[in-house]
Amino acid sequence: RTFAAAAAHLDAVAVSVDGDPATHDALRGRGAFARLDAGLHAVLAAGLPFGVIHTVQEDGAEALAWTARYAIDRGARLLQLHPLEAVGRGAGLAGRVPGQDALGRAYIAASLIGASGRLRVQLDALHRAALAREPAVAYAEDGPAAALPADAIGTLVVQDDGRVSPIAYGLPARLAVAELGHERLLEAWPRFAAERLPVLRALCRDLHARILADDALRLVPWTGLLVEAAQAQAPALVGAA
Repeated sequence: RTFAAAAAHLDAVAVSVDGDPATHDALRGRGAFARLDAGLHAVLAAGLPFGVIHTVQEDGAEALAWTARYAIDRGARLLQLHPLEAVGRGAGLAGRVPGQDALGRAYIAASLIGASGRLRVQLDALHRAALAREPAVAYAEDGPAAALPADAIGTLVVQDDGRVSPIAYGLPARLAVAELGHERLLEAWPRFAAERLPVLRALCRDLHARILADDALRLVPWTGLLVEAAQAQAPALVGAA
């Protein structure tokens, strides 16, 4: 009933699947796969379109292949491959963050799965050359005055504590757009646009320059690198207090 009521307000439901039940539970806790599978059955029963988000890890080729089959069998419209980031649930898994070879394998897998025509595949990693051509993709250029969030930020993430982060999960509180429960998003936006958005763009410009200076980077997990850079600089983010 809840899913049916929400259907008119949703484009799609995102379901996180990190591999077979044992692999998924190892990352998210015992019984996590059983709960997600039961929830997905409810989504399907309500007729809601859905996509699968898969966490790409350093030695995760088999898990990715399993997840792709699961997504196809369940009728997913999208398989989103997101490189593991050492934040949130992944905070203790820095050794499993995918390197360039693992990202390359994920890129090839995404191309092959997408070529089947059975679902669309998105890899959350950018070509270094594409970042060089289009710095705006990485918010590394100043944009026009932004009266609304959608004018300046392509993605807003609502975290567990109600904090609305721009672009990615895990950015420091000093870069938050709003604190839901204490303020409305549109009421908080003018302050963010005036004080915090310039700080965020400066951070993005610095990261963009460092990426382009690193010849070893071919595929760039940009949001993960942004969170890492922001957390490292959090005490010095002047103007965003």
